[in-house]
Amino acid sequence: MDYATKQILNKDKNNFVTNPTKINFENYNNSEVIEINSGDRIEKEYICNIYDDYGNKFEINGDISETKSEDLVFYELSLYGKKNALLPTKVFGSYKGYCFNNSCKFKDIRLVANPGDYILELKIISYGQFNAFKTNSISMNVKIKECNLTERISQDRDGININSCYKPICSPPCANKGICVNDNLCNCKNTYFKGETCSERYKENRYKILDLIIKIVTSILIITTIIIIALVYHYKNVDVIKAASFDFLNFILIGIILNYIYGIFVIKERFVTAECILSFYFEQIGFTLIFGSILIKTYRIYYIFMELKRINKNVANDQKYYLLIFLIIFHSIITVFQWITKSTKSVNEVDSVEREYNTCKYSNIFYFSQIVDIFLVLIGSYFAYEIRNINKKFKEPLSVPFYVYIVYIIFIQIMNLVNNHVLIVYFKSLGIIIYSTTILYFLFIIKFDTIKYKKKVESMSSSEFLKNSKAKTFTSNTDEGRIQIYYH
Repeated sequence: MDYATKQILNKDKNNFVTNPTKINFENYNNSEVIEINSGDRIEKEYICNIYDDYGNKFEINGDISETKSEDLVFYELSLYGKKNALLPTKVFGSYKGYCFNNSCKFKDIRLVANPGDYILELKIISYGQFNAFKTNSISMNVKIKECNLTERISQDRDGININSCYKPICSPPCANKGICVNDNLCNCKNTYFKGETCSERYKENRYKILDLIIKIVTSILIITTIIIIALVYHYKNVDVIKAASFDFLNFILIGIILNYIYGIFVIKERFVTAECILSFYFEQIGFTLIFGSILIKTYRIYYIFMELKRINKNVANDQKYYLLIFLIIFHSIITVFQWITKSTKSVNEVDSVEREYNTCKYSNIFYFSQIVDIFLVLIGSYFAYEIRNINKKFKEPLSVPFYVYIVYIIFIQIMNLVNNHVLIVYFKSLGIIIYSTTILYFLFIIKFDTIKYKKKVESMSSSEFLKNSKAKTFTSNTDEGRIQIYYH
């Protein structure tokens, strides 16, 4: 080649090419310092190009699917301390790759190291079709910042004995004002919730021992009531039982048993719909048998001593069961309606401190039964008040059940204002036990005590009786006939 030809060729540097001799960044300035926290991700894409001695940029392209791996130029990223290359570090992400489409590119890498100054180096480790060259690496300045512990946490996130400084990520996010304190770890301390994402409510605290005591006591009282039914039947021909009406005494006792069963239902922690319906029915039928019977008994005394005294008529007995029959049919219809319409169901509610509990939710028709019950108690209380001045020898303490029940209702309403479901449950259950047992005592236990005393009197001689007792004998006219009762 003559000299003139060489001069022409030298005018365009692209006319000559050598083996690659160096690699340079296209979008990074050597004076730039990348400041990140340990564990942060470098999301920006950095591009490097390979040059020869003439500054010509190599084009590395073609169809990747037809390229052999040994023909590719491979690189590797590494991180080491600027002053101490032995400092522990770790690069996560695509820290190994190959050069293609005219350049070597990398992004989305995560650097983990202790605070300090570091060098991030990209080094060619496989040259493909080219010969190895000395200037086969380039570097970037990286500064790992001190961790701001007020905003982030410093912890070995990756199990490599090097702390990362990061804002924890919870996915799904913490709910209900829970705080994400570590990856997928929520702090629910200052909330009313628990669970991995603070989305689970606490269950209300129930006292298992108290529940057990109530169940045992109620079971004993049910057995006692059954025994009293047997005793009432045994003494059905005794004047004290006959005067009080054998039928209504049994109705009251059956109602008390249903009341006790309802008291056990009240303390249940979980309900199904069928239990809600059954609980409602036991409550209403138990109430009807007790207070419906007592109302009728109270009215009969009122009628005998207040009305017959004026109109001088005999007491009619034919319709004495009509009220009970009507109330039982009424509550049965309400119960069946709730069952058919599926308006009664078991639901989860929350109390004043956001604790979850299970209860029964009734339809608005439920309040019709409540209104009837209240009306029954008011009427009964009125008659009980009207006969207050009648000689005690001629009546039972029928006013006590109404007054005790009214006190019970007042306490329950006060508890509803407190809005503490646990207290409401226990007050309601214990209230049912107390007022039912009070009825048991005043309407039955006292009668058996009278029967016992009468038997004792009958077994004594007249002189012994007058000497050792202050017995009183009285005669009572009732619709059951003329009877003579002994009290002491």
